Amino acid sequence: MPNLFGITLLVLLALSFFGSNAYAQTDQEITARIQSIESNEEIGKELQVIFTAVDEDGNEYKVDSSESYLDRVRYYLKVDQEILLQRVQYEDGTTAVFLIDVVRTNSIFWIVFLFMVIVIVIGRKRGLYSLFGLAMTLLILFAFIVPQILAGRDPVLTTILGSAVILLVNLHVTHGFHKRTFYAYM
Repeated sequence: MPNLFGITLLVLLALSFFGSNAYAQTDQEITARIQSIESNEEIGKELQVIFTAVDEDGNEYKVDSSESYLDRVRYYLKVDQEILLQRVQYEDGTTAVFLIDVVRTNSIFWIVFLFMVIVIVIGRKRGLYSLFGLAMTLLILFAFIVPQILAGRDPVLTTILGSAVILLVNLHVTHGFHKRTFYAYM
C-alpha cells in the first residue's frame, strides 16, 4: 500500500512540473457601476443580461452574465447599480471580464443596524452589554488572534489564549463583575 501512495505522489509531482501552462492566468477584482443594459432576457431557466459597466478609473467593460461563474443565480441588474467584476488576464494576452456579485454593503449595514436595535430592545441593558462583548470579541479576534497566526505563532496556543480572554471579557461584561462570575470563569 505505501508503494501505491508513493507512486501516486510521484506521478502527481511529475504532472505538476511537466504540465502545460496554457491556462495560467492572473485575475483582478473590480468594483464598477452599470452604465447601460443592452439585453435582459430569459433563456430557458437562465437570465442573461448583457451590460456595460464603468469602474472608478473610467475603464469600460462589456459583460455577458451568461458567461460568468454564476450558475443558476438570477441577478436583477439595473442601471447605476454597483457590482463586482473579475478581470482575468490569460497568458496569451487575452482578457475576459466576468460578473462576480452585486455590492451589498448598504443592505448589510441595515441588517446589522436592525440586529443591534432588536438586541437592545429585547435585552435592554444586558443586550447592550452583549453587543459590547461582541465588539470586544471581534477586536480580540482581528487585533490579536489573526495577526499572531499570520505572524507564524502557534495557532492552537494563540487561539486558546485569545479564547480565554474573550471568555473573561464576555462573562464579566454580560453577567457583571461579581465573585460568582469570576468563579464561573475559573
